[in-house]
Amino acid sequence: MKRYVKLTVLSPVYIGDDKGQRSPLEYYLEQGAYVHVISEDKLIRALKECNKLNDFMSYLERETSPNMNRFFQQLAGQQNFVLRKATERKIKTKVSHLSNLRLHMVDPVTAEPYIPATSIKGSLRLALLYCLASRNVEAFRNKVKDAMEDRRNQREPGRNLDAYYFQRYDIAPNSRSNIGTRNDLLRMLKISDAFVDPHSRVDYVSEVV
Repeated sequence: MKRYVKLTVLSPVYIGDDKGQRSPLEYYLEQGAYVHVISEDKLIRALKECNKLNDFMSYLERETSPNMNRFFQQLAGQQNFVLRKATERKIKTKVSHLSNLRLHMVDPVTAEPYIPATSIKGSLRLALLYCLASRNVEAFRNKVKDAMEDRRNQREPGRNLDAYYFQRYDIAPNSRSNIGTRNDLLRMLKISDAFVDPHSRVDYVSEVV
């Protein structure tokens, strides 16, 4: 029997990309509204269009710690035009100050942020382990101790814990062993990737749901 369940998280879920922290020249903070992720190519084209590219280059040369917010103050009446043209996507925020920015990983095809199903399932696995271990903390401590002392499994002590808490259920028919990945409890759970909501794509806003 199949059941479909919708999960709503209590706090934001973050799975970062491989680029790490972004330079202050790669984003613009619209206080209490959005963080604009700036595209370098789009920015250059927009600055050329309004004859501000030389101003930008001069700003980079004289500033020791340049950032997009300070530069945009110099654009005056052309600020909205450049921002609209240079924004790759926007992220909703209520903050008035941003010291650093790390972005979600993106789909290599659509270039839009998403959360892989494997990451979601890993989070659920950790939450379930916490729930199961909390029922008998002493037994959990002993299992951890046994796993660490097992010389055959010293490189991956988590395997013993995985087998004990998740892989000893009678799930796979005709399985040769009662313990193993074929009898893993979470085999019964299928999760889809979380993508940007189509309704939030209006005006380049990207919210992963």
